[in-house]
Amino acid sequence: MRWKLRPQIPPKINTSSVMLTHDSFPSRGSQKTKRKRFFVNQTNNPRLKPFAQKLRREMTKEERHLWYDCLKKLPITFNRQKVIGTYIADFYCASAKLVIELDGSQHYEENGKSADEKRDACFSELGIQVVRYSNEDINRNFDGVCEDIINRLPLEGKLSRTK
Repeated sequence: MRWKLRPQIPPKINTSSVMLTHDSFPSRGSQKTKRKRFFVNQTNNPRLKPFAQKLRREMTKEERHLWYDCLKKLPITFNRQKVIGTYIADFYCASAKLVIELDGSQHYEENGKSADEKRDACFSELGIQVVRYSNEDINRNFDGVCEDIINRLPLEGKLSRTK
């Protein structure tokens, strides 16, 4: 019995759903910068999305406390584990352009500090303010952390305080 080789036929592409932009074809000299800029402006980074989903399912005790007892109850929308460019922010408020990061012990080591500085610089280039709280702040001064966050939000007439 002889085997016949079949020619490889490329799969059909639905061209009606394909949209090409000039960023899709970077010039030779600026290939790296074009790619980097593409992901920085992208909020749905396909490489980070599964990891962000996993982080949402496996929040730390402090993240759960801040989310369920403060941020979720506010009349302004927050996103948990939001992909922004090449980073995943713990909490993000688009209307305030505010990222809230909760720092565990790894953020106080040298590698953690330098990584946080890079991340903060990237966010500030996008016009996003970054606020950091340690896990100890959440555990010892939760009301103060919530009040600080509320003071940073554009809540004109949306929040009624009762005591």
